[in-house]
Amino acid sequence: MAQALPFIVAAAAASSSLMATAQERAVGEAQAKTLEVGAGVKRTEAGLESEALAAQQRRQFGELRAAGAEAGLTESVTFGDVYRQAAAAAELDRSLIEYQGETQARGLLTEAKITRAARPSWAQGILRAASAGVQGYAGGGGSLGGGNA
Repeated sequence: MAQALPFIVAAAAASSSLMATAQERAVGEAQAKTLEVGAGVKRTEAGLESEALAAQQRRQFGELRAAGAEAGLTESVTFGDVYRQAAAAAELDRSLIEYQGETQARGLLTEAKITRAARPSWAQGILRAASAGVQGYAGGGGSLGGGNA
């Protein structure tokens, strides 16, 4: 039984090391998926904010047209120019919101890729397990030396 102890310790150390690798990989994958979900949320938020701004601007431009028509200004060149400039500025505002949302989403997706790449590979896990097994074997009283000369 004393001769089996080093092997038992080695097996326990190696399996513990493999389980740790599996857990590290699972945690990294969960973190990456969370970042990907966050990217989707950023895109959705930007789209909703852009749509809300567009609806608000449509109401404001409708009110502006009605006020201009009431005042008899709709045929005025100046009124038309101001209206077109305001519409162009409003479109730029919406585009900026969408661009910022997309930029934030891409940043999160890049972070997710980095998180996945940083996870230990199974090859690394096997090497760690082998090392832990050897250390466990030696720590359990096993001899790695060559015997008597």
